[in-house]
Amino acid sequence: MPDQDYVGRVLSMNDLRRYILELRKNLAPEEVVARSSRGVVNLTAWLTKHAPESGMIGVYRPPLPNRLGEADPFVLSKVTALAKCHFAFPRVLDRFSSEMDFAVPIHETDWVAGVYGNPEPRPDLPPVDPEEFDVIVVPG
Repeated sequence: MPDQDYVGRVLSMNDLRRYILELRKNLAPEEVVARSSRGVVNLTAWLTKHAPESGMIGVYRPPLPNRLGEADPFVLSKVTALAKCHFAFPRVLDRFSSEMDFAVPIHETDWVAGVYGNPEPRPDLPPVDPEEFDVIVVPG
């Protein structure tokens, strides 16, 4: 339940993002894992019903350690029921403009540390055409 300061107020998107970030940052690591697991179970159920059988799904890998308390949808790429789907992950192309694209890593060697130190697909992997996405999961 939100703090009393936020009950009944209309928040700007930035205020809401800051508020949710503060809530996540204050979660115990065990709570982050538990909530992330529940979210992945729910998202897996939804994707198995709604995503095309061999669709393109955009997901992300949160940094380790996960200081922002983000859910970890990376495990979706390991779910047997979604084995025919392709999972694309973002990579930052320009730190100053935050421009990014997505690529599909296949092997563990397809990962490198990105400009912020987060795991990203190697720069030489081909980018995914944005129109190919059926679903994109974003942090937050």
